[in-house]
Amino acid sequence: MMIYRNIEELNDREATEPFIKCTDSYVTNIGFSAWAGISTINRNAFLKMDRIEAMPILPGSVRSIGSACFSGCSAIKEILPLPQNVTNIGSYVFNQCSAATNATVSLPSVSAIPSHMFLNCIS
Repeated sequence: MMIYRNIEELNDREATEPFIKCTDSYVTNIGFSAWAGISTINRNAFLKMDRIEAMPILPGSVRSIGSACFSGCSAIKEILPLPQNVTNIGSYVFNQCSAATNATVSLPSVSAIPSHMFLNCIS
């Protein structure tokens, strides 16, 4: 699945869950092409996309990541570093990312780690 340019906010069903119908799909990878302008990824954006094996590299323009953004993405093997400019991150962001064996998190602009950020990450 490729997401192309001219998107400023990754939104959902007219508000929060843009790929909600992708659960049980065969999407295994998400790539972003010329996605430099996006600033917000709303809650539940990739909720339960349980066949995604690689977390997408988020562009440096991202400032806000909503709650449960990658929750239920149980095939993701590595949680990649988030953009350094993130100032807001919701709770349960990586909940149930149970295949993840490595997570790199450095958020200098965030004042507190959100609640349950890695809940049920058992690897």
